[in-house]
Amino acid sequence: MAGTVRLASVTRSTSVMRLRESLESLLAKWMILRSITMKFDKTPLFVALRASTKWSDTVITEAPELETPDDLCGFTLPEVHKKTVLPRNGGPLARFVIANIKSTQTAGLVVLIHHVLVDALSLASLREDLEQLLGGTEIEPPTSYKLFADMFYQHQQSLPAQVGVEFYATRFRGVGSLQDAVWPPQRCPGWLIGDDAGWQPPPGYKHSGRKQIDNDGGRAGLAGIQHHTRVEYLANLVQTHHISEPIVFKAACALVNMRHTGQSEAFFMNTQAGRQWPFMNPAVAEYLPNPVTIAGNTMALVPNRVKVDQDQTVGDLLRQMEQEQRLLTEHAHAPVASIKSQLDSDDLRIFEQVQRQVVNWSPNTRGMVAREAEAELPVVNAEMYIDVIVNWHCAMLDEKTARVMVQWDGCQVGQEEVDSWAREFIVALEWLADPAHWDSTIKESPLNTSGAI
Repeated sequence: MAGTVRLASVTRSTSVMRLRESLESLLAKWMILRSITMKFDKTPLFVALRASTKWSDTVITEAPELETPDDLCGFTLPEVHKKTVLPRNGGPLARFVIANIKSTQTAGLVVLIHHVLVDALSLASLREDLEQLLGGTEIEPPTSYKLFADMFYQHQQSLPAQVGVEFYATRFRGVGSLQDAVWPPQRCPGWLIGDDAGWQPPPGYKHSGRKQIDNDGGRAGLAGIQHHTRVEYLANLVQTHHISEPIVFKAACALVNMRHTGQSEAFFMNTQAGRQWPFMNPAVAEYLPNPVTIAGNTMALVPNRVKVDQDQTVGDLLRQMEQEQRLLTEHAHAPVASIKSQLDSDDLRIFEQVQRQVVNWSPNTRGMVAREAEAELPVVNAEMYIDVIVNWHCAMLDEKTARVMVQWDGCQVGQEEVDSWAREFIVALEWLADPAHWDSTIKESPLNTSGAI
């Protein structure tokens, strides 16, 4: 997933000088953070530069003193930095701004980093390593991303890779006639990774180019909105029927899609951690470093095509999606360009449009509040400049509390509408997660009723 991640943190007991020293040590160990992009014979490459004082001075900026930790939330990085944290510009893909916080006499940190460098797991590892360095503990260099990238490149024409290509191509052949099942609608041109070819303004289109629907500069969509709900018996459903928690959230997304399209199929992407050596036989992979320790983005976006029969029971739907998920995970690294080459133009159009919507599962959210309370570098603000129309971040805060956080493209949809979609998602999730509805049919879903949720 492309886009830029912005994190703001404040140390509990660390000075600006100590924070800078720790950042310089981190840059020396984490080669991926010293990456720029360039093209070699039209092939885009990551190039990691040597650690040096010059590099540290380039990517670490000391800002004027701020009054309180909350001031980090509204702190704006220099425009020149925002424009360079982009692969196409050839500049640093990670930048760090540090500032003294007057009220606490500690250091604040704002990180701006492009998503091509990190996924959720490597970002968490990066933070843990920085906290160790702040505490005076040395760190070991993480597993180089180059090993993963080389392996993917060298084996993308291998038999395992081609099996994955055929798996996805088979699923998306013949979808060209299902345009009405694609949701959410594209309401203006120019969404970041979508295909604008043939786009026509929908009825009532009033905007000229990309214009924010809400008068907030898109800040609400970047920060997102959250909804929480109690799902008292989800753990029982998981234990009794062996349905993993993310599947119930994905099924809720499918029901929301069908509510708005009136179709019997739903299309969306979901994130896969991809923490596996691509296209490797398990007998070989066991001799390689643990892929969890890779410093870099192994995440894959995999396209989902969910077929739903209104007379199908909740249990049948969840079992069907659980079985499909195992295959999605197995073939997560299938080369996208090869998949596209197997589709005709109509099917390819739908395949591209599926990228409008992503379901992201956050497995490390349990215990997050307790961890933040003890962290040396607690996060006070997190934003992501997304490259999709709607991004559903799903998680369990504890065994019985679900969280759905939604981010969106403010030029395509406004906050009020997104909030209504999120409420529908919660209603569907509560219904699906209740084992009492295991034998209920999909047509009994509360989203099939008329009127507002």
